[in-house]
Parts: sequence; structure tokens; C-alpha cells
Amino acid sequence: MDASEIRYRLTQALEALRKSDKASARAHIRDVLAEHADNARAWQLAYLASDTSKQRLYCIERWLDLEPDSERARAAYAEEGDVLPRVAAPAVETTSAPPPQKLKVSDILFAPFALLLQLPSIIWLALLVIAGISLGAVYTRANTDFYGLAAPDFGSFSLVADCRESPSGDPCWQVVFERGRDSVFSGTVRHVSPIRLASFPMLTHDVLVTSGDFADPSLVTVNVRNHHFYWRSQFPERPDGAINLLHTAPADDTLYRQLLELRSGDTVVITGREILTISRYGEDGDFQGKWQDSGCNTLVVTSVELQTEAQ
Repeated sequence: MDASEIRYRLTQALEALRKSDKASARAHIRDVLAEHADNARAWQLAYLASDTSKQRLYCIERWLDLEPDSERARAAYAEEGDVLPRVAAPAVETTSAPPPQKLKVSDILFAPFALLLQLPSIIWLALLVIAGISLGAVYTRANTDFYGLAAPDFGSFSLVADCRESPSGDPCWQVVFERGRDSVFSGTVRHVSPIRLASFPMLTHDVLVTSGDFADPSLVTVNVRNHHFYWRSQFPERPDGAINLLHTAPADDTLYRQLLELRSGDTVVITGREILTISRYGEDGDFQGKWQDSGCNTLVVTSVELQTEAQ
């Protein structure tokens, strides 16, 4: 019971006394004293609401205990007469508030779950949508294999020159290379994100490798969406340097682990043979789709050299 509630109760008790309704007055006073037995004003009104001399004397004594210099309390005591001993039983019953319960560790740990269970269903739906979007963003943008759960199984696929020569009964990926020699891409990594395509499991990363002005974020802004890159410069002329988006197909798990370590700002040298197309054929030899390089560089990665860490 706060201070405003106490004032309200005592005001109601006083109004009841003015109407000679002592029973209602005692009810209000009892509520106050049940939680605030140290309220002198409540004991004063309890004295006025009492029906017997013994009750009145008890209330006056409690009043004097709290306000020993009160002239009104002394006068009331003198009026009642100091002929009765101090009584032990109060006229107004008071009850002490139960002691506060100690918080348990389990109460603290499970409190958030209890609050969640009280949320309306529309809030739950909104939270689920937000969680789904957030998890989807992490899955498609974060350079991680989720402790191996999203890692490619290098033993389950291979790139071949002609699927007609491959054993039947298994999917096959037929590759056409752009040239007969390796290409080398070196510079600063401006973007790295996973490629997660079930139809082409050998493709693992989009890595944007830049040099010259393209490596400077203050001169050129870059963006990678849906396996395509975009750049914009604040100057009208084309920036100096090179920019290449690599779609990587690491030759083995070791190279894949090295690609997982890449972060924006790293300086790398990535070597491999460039691919023009990858065609997928099903178990029955039926054509199921094609990955074709267009303006980027699809690469069977044979070497990854991380030269400097991002500062």
C-alpha cells in the first residue's frame, strides 16, 4: 500500500467517523494498520473509532509510542484516565506481511520463458517471421559451414569432361574450361559469402577480389547480390585497378577450409582453372541444368594464399 492509498483510506475513515459509522471507519483503519502499524494517524483514528475504554486506551498507548510529544495524545490519555493497565490485545487486529521469498536461480533462468508464453499469438507469429528472416540471412551471407553441417561432400561429386563416359546411376557434372592454363587473382577481398546450390554442390563461395582503386572503399563502393557484383565510383572516369568476382569450386576439402577463413579486407592470391560452363545430368543421363559464367570468374581453385590479415 503506497502513501496515496494510505491517505485515501484514512480520509474515508474520517468521513465515516463524521457520519458516526464506526464500523466502516474501523474497516479502513484495519487495512492501513495491517501493513503500516507504525502510522500514528491511523492509531489516532482507531482511538476515535473504538467502542470501549479498554480499546481506546490501547490505541492511545500505540499512538503515544509513535508520537510521545503529541499534546492530543496526552490529552486523550488523561481523559481516559490512567486507571487501567496496558492491555495486550489490540482492538484493531493487525497482520504482518509475509516475508519476501528468496529468488531461486531457476526462477531467474525461466522468467523470460514465462513471459514469452504470455505473449499474444500475433506477437509469436511476428517473432517467428523475424527469426526466419534472420536465420535465412545468416545462412546465405555468413562465411561458415555451421560446424560441418553445410560443408560439401567432396566424395559425392566430380567434374568430368564428358558425362557419357561416366558410370550410369549417379548424377554427373560436365565441365567446359575457358582455357588450358591456370589464372591467378590477387588483391584485397571486398566481399565473401557462401554459395549454397544443391544442384551444383562443388560451388562454395563468392569472393570479390580487388586491386587499385577498387580496393579502396572510400573511392569505390561495391555490392554482391545473387552471384553478381556491382560497383560505383564517385568519379566519372573508370577507377584504376581490377575487380573480379570468383565463383569458387575448391579442388579438395583443405582448400575449402582455407576459403572459409577469408574475411573482407584480407589480401589473397587465388589460383585455379577458369570454367565456362557446368552442366548437370541426372541418374538417367537427362539434362537438369547449367551453370554458365557471365561476367565473373568460375574457378576450380587449386591454391589459396592468405598474405595479410584484416586489421
